[in-house]
Amino acid sequence: MDEQPKENDSKNEEQLAQVRRQRLLSALRFAKPGAVVFVTLAGYLTGVVYYQTYLKEFQIDSRTFPVDAPGYWVYGASALYELLPSLNGFAAKMFWGVAAFVMLCLLVERAALNREPTSRIARCVKAVSRARLVFAPIITIPLVAVLIMSPLIVGKGGAQATFEADSKDYSGGCEHPSGGSLCSKLYDQDKLLAQGFVIVASPDQVALYRDGTTTILDLKGRRLVTEGQQVRKKGQSLQKPPTSIALPPVPSE
Repeated sequence: MDEQPKENDSKNEEQLAQVRRQRLLSALRFAKPGAVVFVTLAGYLTGVVYYQTYLKEFQIDSRTFPVDAPGYWVYGASALYELLPSLNGFAAKMFWGVAAFVMLCLLVERAALNREPTSRIARCVKAVSRARLVFAPIITIPLVAVLIMSPLIVGKGGAQATFEADSKDYSGGCEHPSGGSLCSKLYDQDKLLAQGFVIVASPDQVALYRDGTTTILDLKGRRLVTEGQQVRKKGQSLQKPPTSIALPPVPSE
């Protein structure tokens, strides 16, 4: 007599677990395209904020040196890399708090399904369900806000971190650079026009930084040389990302 109800309960639990798995798979299939779009758009916007903020720190208008879409994604990755050491901040703590809360709810519910129903377990499950209803909006709203603002937060923070590191490397000037930074010199034929650290460049012009001042100079018909090696000739394109990495030399003709 008692075996039949137990078999029915077991079948009901299996059916319930199967329904939940199907719902989870459906949710994942639905969320995957949205996640791809979000990551792509967030990476692009992060790169835009990073690039504009970095150049603004050097008093450069980013419209003077336009960048294509793939370049912005590269800058977005650079911004995230710059912030990796500081991921123990508010956003990270919020993420781990949400993850711990979700895991607790799942563990309690799973434990309840694997045991014989009792009044204590029933009360525990009800308490967890009520807690989810109460705390889900409190946790979800700030989390969504952080996700929406993440391109601005990551891009701006990464650019400022890069600017501070580069400014420190450039503080010694061309005479005493640090951090692997190399000073560049701009020549018109054999005449030295200017020297400094390349912040950004295009096929037609370059921004050189020296002693707290950024100067934008024309590159047409001129030579840009770093450490005695020519890095750009007339008609060649040069685009330096906002990092202290030296530009590769161009072989002499």
